Amino acid sequence: MTMSGPKEIDIQTRILRIAAKQWGSVDGLPAIGLHGWLDNANTYDRLAPLLPSLHLAAIDLPGHGRSEHRPPGVRYHFDDYVDDVLAVADALEWERFVLMGHSMGGGVATLFAAIFPERVSRLILIEGFGAATRDVEGVPESMRQTVLNMAQPPLSQQVDYETFDDVVAARAQVGHLSEASARRLVERSTTRNESGLVWTRDQRLRLYTIQYYSNELMLAFIRRIKAPLLLIIGEEGTLKRWPYLSSRLEAVQHLTRVELPGNHHLHLEHPEPVAGAINGFLA
Repeated sequence: MTMSGPKEIDIQTRILRIAAKQWGSVDGLPAIGLHGWLDNANTYDRLAPLLPSLHLAAIDLPGHGRSEHRPPGVRYHFDDYVDDVLAVADALEWERFVLMGHSMGGGVATLFAAIFPERVSRLILIEGFGAATRDVEGVPESMRQTVLNMAQPPLSQQVDYETFDDVVAARAQVGHLSEASARRLVERSTTRNESGLVWTRDQRLRLYTIQYYSNELMLAFIRRIKAPLLLIIGEEGTLKRWPYLSSRLEAVQHLTRVELPGNHHLHLEHPEPVAGAINGFLA
């Protein structure tokens, strides 16, 4: 099968306009790719061309990349992204599809596959597995801080760096990324206007979340997943350090677990082994 792309597309859903990058033949398996927090569709730039069996639409989640932002006064709830994934699938007229997610996108994909098991044929999670949880005793104070932050004037979109290379260097340091990988992500998250370099992503994404899950609740979701699940973990990533990972693994009905060299962004930094695992899983 000949691999084509990427092709830039806009998907007008019933909720918002969603920007996406599309790879592969229309004869391939329909697939939706979800990125991590503050990342964008470029996270699949190096992996997607190595997945020839897929017709992949890697989307910018609302507020990220080139997609529309939520209306003023509206928060970015984690589980609202489930609505966005459903809206994208319906707009593409994909009744059943492969769902792939990295980091936060893996968390969203987990919820979607649990809520709509009939829509997901295969589930691929890269360094993400459900929502991260925290000590419930700290939730009230976090919620207070979120409400107070939302009451303040909107955060500035201005990037506090002199040059594009400075932004890339900062992103590389924060995410432990190579310069090339950081550049891919920053290119889709910034633009220039009359005042200089600005973020395209919604700065409300940087506020504390008002929504938290307990691990018990996440297990109830995971047990509902019917699709075969491929979980890819980086040897130097963050997922293997989650204290509740083992309980989630035990809750999966059809699990393939693969641990590969690399950090949290191993699919972007070292795509070949990741692609090998995914192609084997799909076959």
